[in-house]
Order: sequence, then C-alpha cells, then structure tokens
Amino acid sequence: MTNGIHSLLPSWGAPTAPRPIDEEAFSHYAARMTRHQALLMSVMVALSAAAWWPLDHLVMPDQAHVDVFFWMRVGICVVMALSFAAFWTIRVSPRRTLAMAMAFYASFLLIVGLALGKLGLMSWLGDAYLGLIPMGFVLMPLSRRAVANVALASTLLIGFFAPYPANLGAPEAYGQLSFAVFAVLLSVATGEITYRSTRSAFFAHQALDRANGHLGELTETLEERVAEQTRELRALATHTSQLQEAERRRLARDLHDDLGQHLTAMRYTVSRIEEHVSSGADSDDTLMLIEDLGALLGGTAATMHGVVVRLRPRILDDLGLEAAVAWLCERTRASSGLPCALEVTPAFQAHAAGLDAPQALIMFRATQEAITNALKHAEPTALAVQLDATDDAATVTITDDGRGFQFDDPLAAAQRDEAQAGGFGLFGLRERVRSGAGSLTIRSSAGRGARLRVTLPLAAPAPSALRAELPLQHLDDQEETT
Repeated sequence: MTNGIHSLLPSWGAPTAPRPIDEEAFSHYAARMTRHQALLMSVMVALSAAAWWPLDHLVMPDQAHVDVFFWMRVGICVVMALSFAAFWTIRVSPRRTLAMAMAFYASFLLIVGLALGKLGLMSWLGDAYLGLIPMGFVLMPLSRRAVANVALASTLLIGFFAPYPANLGAPEAYGQLSFAVFAVLLSVATGEITYRSTRSAFFAHQALDRANGHLGELTETLEERVAEQTRELRALATHTSQLQEAERRRLARDLHDDLGQHLTAMRYTVSRIEEHVSSGADSDDTLMLIEDLGALLGGTAATMHGVVVRLRPRILDDLGLEAAVAWLCERTRASSGLPCALEVTPAFQAHAAGLDAPQALIMFRATQEAITNALKHAEPTALAVQLDATDDAATVTITDDGRGFQFDDPLAAAQRDEAQAGGFGLFGLRERVRSGAGSLTIRSSAGRGARLRVTLPLAAPAPSALRAELPLQHLDDQEETT
C-alpha cells in the first residue's frame, strides 16, 4: 500500500546522483536566477510604491498617516534603488548573492514594519506577511530557506513591535504572531516545492545535454569509423583484385613456361616415336623415346601438382589442419633452410573436431601468411607454430625471432609498398579472421621478433552477433586484438 502511494508522488530529486560539477553549476544557476529576480522585484516594488503614493490622501486623509507613509515610501524606493544598483553592477559568489538579496529584502520589510507599527495598524500587519510570498521563488535549500523566512518574518515583527511595545497589548497582537508562524510555514513549503522542481528539471537538462553531447561524439566516431572502414575495404578490394591478376599471371606463366614446354616436348617425342615405328627403326631407340615421354609426363604431373598445391593443399581437406600445418612447416624448412618447429597441444587434439572447414582454412592461411611475412621481412633464424584450444576457442600462434616491426596507420601502411610495410598481408588477414568471428592479436617490437595469434570460436556466433572491430594497430610491447 505504501509503495503504491509513493509511486503516485512526483519525483523531485535529481534523476541520478548529481556530480560535484553539476552541483556547482546549479549553485551558479540559482545565483543568476536570484539576481534576475532581485532586479525585477526592485523595479516592481519601487514602481508600486511610487504609483500608489497619490492615493495616501484618499485612503488615509489623516496627516499623521500621510507623513508616515511618505517616509515609508521614500525608504522603500531608496532601498529598491540601492538593490537594483547593487545587483546590476556587482558580481559575487552564489552564497553572497543570496545573502545580499536577503539583506535588501529584510531592509524592505523592516521599513514596512516600522511604518505600520508607528501607526498601530495591526490588521495591516497580516497583509504585510504577503511580502514573504516572493521568497518562494528564490532557489535555496530547505535549511537556508527556513532560516531566511524566519529571519524575514522576525524582521517585520521586530519593526512593528520592538519600537512600539504598546502594540503587544492590542487584542489582535497574538493572533498576528500566530499568523506569522503560518505565513513562514506556507512560504517554506511553497518555496521547497519550487526549489525541488527546479533542481530536478535542471539536473535532468544537464543529463540530457551530456547525453546529447555523448551521442554527438558517438555519431562523429561512428562516421569516422564507417569512413575508415570504407577506405580500408576499398583498399582491400583493390589489393584483392591486384592479387587475383598477379595470381592469374603467375598461373599463366607456369602453364606456359612449364606445361607448355612439356607438352611441346611430348608432341615432338610422340612424332619421333611415330617415325621410328613407321620406318621400322631400332627398337632400342624407340624405347628410349618412350622413356623420355614418360619422364615428360612425370614432370607435367609434378608441375600440375605444384600449381594445385599452391592454390589449396589437398592435405588440409584430407587430413585436417594439424597435418596441413605440419606439411607447411616441413615445406618452410625445405625451402628456407630455417628450423620451423610445430607444437600441437593435447587440448587442440581434443577439440580439433570442433573446427569446421572454413575455420581450418582461416587458421591455415593465417599460418601461411605469418610465415611468408616473417621470411620476407623479418630475417628470422627460427620459426615456431603452436596449435592450442580451449573449450570454446582454437588458437594458432606463429612466433619468429627476427627484427620485429612497427607500423602506425594500417591503412597508410597498406597503401605503401608491401615489401616495405607488409600492410596488405596483415590487412587482408585481419578481414579474413573477422569473417570467422575471430580475433587477430599481434605483439612485436624492433629487434625482438614478432608473435601473431589467431583465435577462432569453436562454435561460431550468428552474423548479427559480430561486433564492430577497431582498426588493426600495433603498440610496442603491448597487445591489441582486432
């Protein structure tokens, strides 16, 4: 029942706990509002006092009343003029602004109390309590508000009763004193409602401004990210097209230089065999030609096998990733003369079945690319490959002891010559790893070798779950995952 009642009440507090900087901003806002209200009230009170001045002879024709009200209005106009001049020219701290406003307001009520007390206008004292109402629009905490309202009401009562003790003997005196308590409580309550509502609205506006600012920053970051990703993908598409053309030229050269020559030689050998058979030549010469033809056929088959292996090794499909990486290490040792050690952990062997064919191809190409880059740019003396796995991910780590590398902007590096930066190899590898929902981690520094690690989930998430990636960057002696 209690929770139901509280749910119907308005929330006057700040939406979230305000920060110190927000509290300070609200203090300055409250001071500005107090200053503006003081300027407005100074003008309004002074004009009201001057506008009603001619009515004194009609409302209070007695000369004593006219004289008292004359000096009351003069005093009010002087105080309001000083208040306007002070708030117009002086800039002080929020607390001093409030204190200055209370001082001028108390002076105004003291003048009113003195004038009414001199005339003994007890009934008019109750009307004077209306002067506390504007205090409800001054922004201040509850404790200060209570003190300020009590002080202002006391100032009015002191001006009315202290110089003129006879007023306490009037029948209405204690009724007016009790009404003063009511006026103070009412002013404090209405002021607190105004203060809480304004404070809540202010902090909500501050939070909204921060959220809008943060949203603007995110929008700018997202736009930059999209533009950067677009540039990267365009560069990658251009490079991929160039690689395809280079691969086609290489295949055409291999087919022309090797297979073409072998086929020409075989055609020539077959013609020689036909000539020998038709002419009844020595069978030994014919057998030698047949042996040459067999050798040419073997060379052609070897060339075709090499072309097919470079395109995609069959061992990856037939025997799996472990055997394919072992074959790649053996081939690296044979071609470069450098040791290339392979470590396959028991955890990988236990979880290897969780890798599907596309993931195995990604890890194989990552190993191939890392070894190629190391041999081409790092001048290593040894290479090492490790296959490892956990319950939910498989990793391949390629380490070399070469000279290491450093690069700044991967896109700029990608646009430089690949022989200098190696950018496109890693650039393309990063995109390949992303396509498998994996991560690419690089660690390297000058003279201390490099380590490249690719991690792929054994159970790939849905495409919608893939998160946006940051550009591939490298920090000396630090790790970054993309």
